[in-house]
Amino acid sequence: MSALASALRDHGHDVTVVVPAPSYPVRQVFDGFESVAPVDTVSDGVRVWRVPPVLPRKASVPVRIIAELRNAWRQFACAMKLDADVVIATSPIIPLGPIAWMIARLKRARFAWDIRDLTWMYAGDLGKVRSRAILWLTEQLVLSTARAADLVTTTTPEQGEYFRSHGIETKTVINALDPATMARLLAVPGSEPHAGPLRILYAGLIGFPQGIGNLIDAALLLDPKSVQVEIAGAGLDEAAIRARVDELGLSNVVFHGYADQATLDRLYAGADVLYAQLRAARSLRTALPTKLAEYMAAGRPVIFGGEGAGARLIGSSGAGLVIPPDDPHALSSAITELQSCTRRAEMGARGREYAELHLRREPAIERFVAEITAMA
Repeated sequence: MSALASALRDHGHDVTVVVPAPSYPVRQVFDGFESVAPVDTVSDGVRVWRVPPVLPRKASVPVRIIAELRNAWRQFACAMKLDADVVIATSPIIPLGPIAWMIARLKRARFAWDIRDLTWMYAGDLGKVRSRAILWLTEQLVLSTARAADLVTTTTPEQGEYFRSHGIETKTVINALDPATMARLLAVPGSEPHAGPLRILYAGLIGFPQGIGNLIDAALLLDPKSVQVEIAGAGLDEAAIRARVDELGLSNVVFHGYADQATLDRLYAGADVLYAQLRAARSLRTALPTKLAEYMAAGRPVIFGGEGAGARLIGSSGAGLVIPPDDPHALSSAITELQSCTRRAEMGARGREYAELHLRREPAIERFVAEITAMA
């Protein structure tokens, strides 16, 4: 969304972003953004209203839904003070779509909905919500909002196929890397042969869909003298994963916590293999984690435990190995298979080449801008 806002600005449009103050994924407002009232600023020619977020201490589904509704209402109240010809919502958060549609209709503006994930399906597939009535009503709300939109975009063809199966046309805007991030990752030096254990790195959100416990189970199966597991990131499951590692006494698992860009670059440079997973669920097959693009640009072989869009990317690019999700034996076998330095170098080079050619953000953003400009 930052890239889209900047591109719209560069094409001569007046752009205002209404967003909660930053707190993701640590669920604590970052230093410097603690205001209890909306803050209106200008950043690189883009006006930004930062709204104080509601951050529940508990992570249960009902509590999170209430918090998301309250956050969406705060954004609605702020956005209603602004003029608009086009209203764009981006939604891993479901209520933002219907709220943005309401804003657009009240202002007689066009409405574009950028859908990042099929989150309403995750809740059912992963057993977080068991009421079929609630899941059905949520899906109907999403589909009716999408039908009312002037433009719907998704991040993968698989997500688009879901909407097309319900008679809704979409455009695909892939998760890709901005020029600065691409240049930074392409500058990560290649992996050199070294003495000591093979270094496996996971970098990203530590939540239920990612199933990082699978990596811990694989570490149990491997010789701690030959493999070291490193985990960088934060999320709702972090405390439980740390506690389990302590309980098992795993000396070959290291946590780095939430990592900034400089720390990530250092960790990528020190890693031999990069790991990602999405649990076995119908809806997660449509998702394409942005970390896969980062992994490939960093020039390291990737082990991906999952199905669908992520598996298609890693398999077609030759950037690594695809294994079934939630299978520690398959993961430990894949790690053993990548003990060969030559094979790791070949996969890392193929992934970096693919990322440089196909995973740049600029073409997708330019198409997005053209769609919005034509719609307006």
